[in-house]
Amino acid sequence: MFPLLSRTYKLKRKNHKRKRGETRSDLTTFEIRPTKDKNGVGMFAISNIACGDIIISNEEPIVQCSSRPNRAICSFCATPIGTLRKDHLMVPYDLSLPFLDGDDDDPNGLVFTTSHVKCHQCKDTVWCSDLSCQTCKEQQHTIICPFSKPLKDFYDSCSKDTVPIFQLATKAVLVALSHFISASREEHLPIDQFYWWRDYGSHPLWWEVGGSDSKCDKKDKATRFVSVLQNALIQSAVSKKINVSESIVCEICSINHVGSILGMLQCNVMQYEYPSPAGQFLEQINEMLEDLEEQKIVLDEHVDCGSIIGSGLYPLLSLANHNCNPNASIEFLSESNRGSMVATRNISEGEEICITYVCNGGIGSGDSTEYFRQFHPTRTWKWLNDKLLQEGGDGDEQEDSEDEDEADQDANDGGERHSCDSSNNEGVKEDEEPNNLEGSTVTERAKALIEYGFQCKCALCLEQLLPQSS
Repeated sequence: MFPLLSRTYKLKRKNHKRKRGETRSDLTTFEIRPTKDKNGVGMFAISNIACGDIIISNEEPIVQCSSRPNRAICSFCATPIGTLRKDHLMVPYDLSLPFLDGDDDDPNGLVFTTSHVKCHQCKDTVWCSDLSCQTCKEQQHTIICPFSKPLKDFYDSCSKDTVPIFQLATKAVLVALSHFISASREEHLPIDQFYWWRDYGSHPLWWEVGGSDSKCDKKDKATRFVSVLQNALIQSAVSKKINVSESIVCEICSINHVGSILGMLQCNVMQYEYPSPAGQFLEQINEMLEDLEEQKIVLDEHVDCGSIIGSGLYPLLSLANHNCNPNASIEFLSESNRGSMVATRNISEGEEICITYVCNGGIGSGDSTEYFRQFHPTRTWKWLNDKLLQEGGDGDEQEDSEDEDEADQDANDGGERHSCDSSNNEGVKEDEEPNNLEGSTVTERAKALIEYGFQCKCALCLEQLLPQSS
């Protein structure tokens, strides 16, 4: 069901021109193997990786949730759906908006997708036409909908920062339960064969991991969550005649299993974020109106112009360990929750690929031009820029993506690439400031990492701790 840790993985190098005799299997870029201290596994480069290369491309999360639910966003992949005017800006047709008036062929502006499905029971959940999103709908959401109101009430009773982890834990249980139900139709397998979270190794129970709440308070929350989740699943199974017994539900939703799931999520979940279509539209249009000294557009409060934000558990991305001097970064390049790992500097063969688990003040100590070469305009931005050009405006000075591709290809053909950083294992040039977290000390970083239940022992932290110990 999930990637084997012994596998090697192919580098998604954009427009890579294969040399004579080179096959696609020659382009493997990293492997998962035990770290030097043997306390876990890590991600190690098995070939040289250049700054800006995509190491992992558009990985789907196993489970995900949105911090800001939006009916114009797919509930699984978090990609925009519908049309810009009707579904995202949600303005009446008699309200005049630049580029959205007087166009009989395109009255709604940008069309993201015309094919999407809404849940006919809860009315608040919608999926795009992508096959994996439809599978999520069929295998997970329908198991518990419409009996999830008690769970929503429980989420509302939690503090804002703990809501995502309980939402993800619900979906983690539904993933296991849906696979068990599907398999039981053909063969009878023990339920513990479907405890997929064990693939992530041994993690402390949630209430044993650091954080602001006390151990007793966190265990009490988890206990209440288990009770609500069990009751909702049992009620749904009986009502919908789902082939799963009450004892199976209680076993998979035991306090120890849920505590393990919550602990695993606490240590591995990542946040995703990208600007919403409505926010992008208003920002660019208002900048244009400001230049023309005209009145800016203000929409109703119910229009969500903020960023699309959520959390997800990624099977490969989460295997990257933390380092306060990271050589890679997690980016969301596709206007969705599909995550990519991008090298922030040159990485040598044999070097461990690391990210940072706490906020990083910069993109790396390398060449930002190389790092950003994989970033492309969103559909909303490109649509607006094309409209500006059609109207005789200046548009944006940024090069077309095809020109960027040609430039990248020319650099590859010439065998030259800008040096982003030294390729030694420390990843820092002599007399050069390391890519540590801006404005933070080793003490501040250690405090931030309490949430992940470990103490950082990277070279930077050990170096900064030496003066304190002496």
